[in-house]
Amino acid sequence: KHEKNKLSSHKLFTVKDRMDGERIVSSKPFSTLGNVVADAFFLEAIEQGYQPDLAVINGGGIRSSIPTGEISRVDLIKVLPFSKQLMLLEIEGHFLFEALKYGKFPQVSKLKLYYSEKQELKRVDVRKDDKWQPLQMRKKYKVVTNSFVGQGKDNYEAFKKGIILNENIQEDVVALETYLTKLPQPINVKYEERIKVGSVI
Repeated sequence: KHEKNKLSSHKLFTVKDRMDGERIVSSKPFSTLGNVVADAFFLEAIEQGYQPDLAVINGGGIRSSIPTGEISRVDLIKVLPFSKQLMLLEIEGHFLFEALKYGKFPQVSKLKLYYSEKQELKRVDVRKDDKWQPLQMRKKYKVVTNSFVGQGKDNYEAFKKGIILNENIQEDVVALETYLTKLPQPINVKYEERIKVGSVI
């Protein structure tokens, strides 16, 4: 047990700018860390030999920020404390839109979400081959998510309409660690706006 604790507190990398991930709520439905976790899940699926189109996670699953300074596995477990598995689903665009519309505080990779001032989802764009394209309602998309969301929890009921391609890709915190460890140090992730409120076009 002592060895495990030693391993958990071992420095993995250094962070220059704090990545905000305190409970993502409707007043601030986006964060740098939300993007980072979604990107980590997306890229982990690619590393494992899959070809996902996008990733979606629940903002409520992120429970802590990543502070400035030296970061260990302990810090990452605080971010994703529930030990969920990454899943890959195939789902039609209209069910994906429904999942994003009703799911709690989605954080995304390879997507842009456009909300009205009243926080209603109006439009979704998908990044494909370095271009943004409108979500196609009848097209099938391969989605990386976690086992909690993939089972329809946190109001992501529509994900249950998808087909599970793999439900044990990797543990979420391992995927996050793998992704962050590969970034140039000290890590300084620039925020990319993927969730737009009140700017529907």
